[in-house]
Amino acid sequence: LIGPAREMRAGGVAQLFLASPATTQTVVEAKDDHRPRRSIVDQFPHLAKGGWVDTRVAGAAILIRDHAVESDYMTIYDLDDGLLRFQFEVYDNLQINLQGPNFCSFEIDECV
Repeated sequence: LIGPAREMRAGGVAQLFLASPATTQTVVEAKDDHRPRRSIVDQFPHLAKGGWVDTRVAGAAILIRDHAVESDYMTIYDLDDGLLRFQFEVYDNLQINLQGPNFCSFEIDECV
């Protein structure tokens, strides 16, 4: 699933919630294949400002090292069909906040 140039660093099961999306839609160039990727707002159009929203994305959460581009990614793969449902590049000094015993938060491009 993750490809030959990628290495799994850690894994678990997760459910994705998002909060505080940006009000504008942007297209960001992906580092790995140089094709534009959809913004968070485009991927989850039902998000609204103020409060946590269940994205209905759940599955295997995997921290992956991509040796081809020398970057780390947090991904969520669907356990039923094996498809990639969510991915973001982990940057240096990523601050993870423990919100409760089973809930943590961190900032990504357009959301928390």
